[in-house]
Amino acid sequence: MHFRALAVCTAACPLALSCLPGSSRAEDYAFKVFCNGSPVGYHRVHVQREGGETDVDIDADIDVTLAGLEVYRYRHRSHEVWRDGKLEALRSETDDDGDAQSLSVHPGQDGMLVVESNQGSREIPPDTLPTSLWNPDVLGRRELLDTESGKTLKVETAQLADGRYKMSGDLSLMVDYRSGHWDGLHFHYFGSNVDFRPDQAMVMGAP
Repeated sequence: MHFRALAVCTAACPLALSCLPGSSRAEDYAFKVFCNGSPVGYHRVHVQREGGETDVDIDADIDVTLAGLEVYRYRHRSHEVWRDGKLEALRSETDDDGDAQSLSVHPGQDGMLVVESNQGSREIPPDTLPTSLWNPDVLGRRELLDTESGKTLKVETAQLADGRYKMSGDLSLMVDYRSGHWDGLHFHYFGSNVDFRPDQAMVMGAP
């Protein structure tokens, strides 16, 4: 079973966009990942806001077994830096069942963002948003930066009902937001139903 689509989930939950200068706020979010109703892993996020800077750490582990044997393994770690509401830097490492990828995003000298990945180096507009679903602004974008491969993905988004949105194009998934917060993810992959369900008992640092 292949879960490359999980790469779209390398990040967190929404932050307050306004905060008193010099104030600090930490938020933790976690999802338990299910495949056809069976738990297979987790997706955890830690958000730290300090003044005008926001740091987001993502930790995702997926292990699929069959008859007691591991048939698929996914690991993803990433760190985002946002300043004044804009992405400034991103680093990620992904092991998708033996397929290793790394990504680095940093400011360029001309105001663009420089993306360095296994595919090489290129520049993207400074207002580009990553496929980190914590930021509900992704719902209004036609292009997003894949936080695993560094590719630019073309997407279309339609609002369904009760806080659910359908994203199509280079992404095919449904994402939930409740009161502006990322609250779930659902997609089909090779006949399997994959669901991300909130589970606050699994937040980073929880015993």
